Amino acid sequence: MAKVEIKIVAKPTTDIYTRYHAKAIDVDLPLDWYKEGTASPYYIKTSKEAFEHTQTVNLSPGKHTIRYSAASTAEGYFWEAEVFVNGQSLGVQSDLWYKKQYVAEFEVKPTLEDVISSFTGTFMSIMMLMLIISLLTSVIKGFKKK
Repeated sequence: MAKVEIKIVAKPTTDIYTRYHAKAIDVDLPLDWYKEGTASPYYIKTSKEAFEHTQTVNLSPGKHTIRYSAASTAEGYFWEAEVFVNGQSLGVQSDLWYKKQYVAEFEVKPTLEDVISSFTGTFMSIMMLMLIISLLTSVIKGFKKK
């Protein structure tokens, strides 16, 4: 697992009202997530102004998806967002509201710890296999002598 910093920078472009904001990583963000308010597991902030939300999460190596949404439920009340993963921008998306979410994919590379752990596991498996082959060879030789 790698520690990954996710940062969302969002601002209203045409929305003048206070909204709930949410994000989801590697799962869909339901269109009606905002109905749970601050109790929603996706909730990150309540704001009517520009804001930044940063969180460090542990993710396995591989491809991941992030989603962000403002709870604007009337078309025409839009937000703009940019998402950063470990300081790298995934791009800016505009005209966001609850029906049009920010969606982007990113990849987490294996850490040195992941590589070493994988190598160690593979090495131990090979050693166990060699031990089993050696034992079986000894048993077979023992049967041939009789």
